[in-house]
Amino acid sequence: GCYLNPFGEGAMEGGGDICLWAMLQGGYEVDESAWTGLIPILNNYKFHGYINDPDLKYWDFLTEMIIPNLPIEVKNGPNGIRPILALMYAPHSAFQAYDIRLGSDFFQSGPITVETITSDIVNQITINFALEGPNDNHVCALTMGAGLDTGITAENSPVCEISQARYGVQVDNIESDWIYDRYTAFMVARFMARSQSLPMISIEFTADPIYGWIQVGDLLKITGDTVWTGQFFTVSSKVWEGTGWIFVLLLESNPNLQSRYFSGV
Repeated sequence: GCYLNPFGEGAMEGGGDICLWAMLQGGYEVDESAWTGLIPILNNYKFHGYINDPDLKYWDFLTEMIIPNLPIEVKNGPNGIRPILALMYAPHSAFQAYDIRLGSDFFQSGPITVETITSDIVNQITINFALEGPNDNHVCALTMGAGLDTGITAENSPVCEISQARYGVQVDNIESDWIYDRYTAFMVARFMARSQSLPMISIEFTADPIYGWIQVGDLLKITGDTVWTGQFFTVSSKVWEGTGWIFVLLLESNPNLQSRYFSGV
């Protein structure tokens, strides 16, 4: 809490503020408006610590210590480095989603593809946090999973329960030197459970040239008379094929959110 927040009041501790500060300090080309738009979400994640390595680069600090704990991916965009919000937040961030009505100018042109292999599934996650500097030891821990005795050190997740029923218990233990806040630790664990317990699927769509404004990382909400109506997708790739665009869209295969079961998922 010793570094004052250059973007607001008090100490700089919010994940979004830390990311934006570090990139600006490092002289990177940054899409500031994209980061600012996600500040209300990212600043719910609180981080504390200190940097005692004068050779540590700002980007390495972010990618090693902060960004892995946030519900985002970071990519280069037309205006610089921008964050891409995880699909799990899409229903709560509809102001960022573009409505796309499927039809002759935007249609599915490829099969459903499973993007996650079974060995990458994680459905019980333990986070060790609150580093005690003198002893180099994390003094707090919590676990996210299924069938646990819940309390301040454990929480059960519906997606973990589904995942363990399908794939068995698959465990991961992680450490964070920059998390001291238990609320933040639980949010990180919930996001990891949501993003790693079940596979992601991808679908190819073909679109007319007029959809060139869509960028990789954009959230799309599908409308129209289609089985995909109401579903949120993230654009994972965009390729010009000569007469139109080929988009690959990612969808979260969570039966709590989907009204149908996708073959092979």
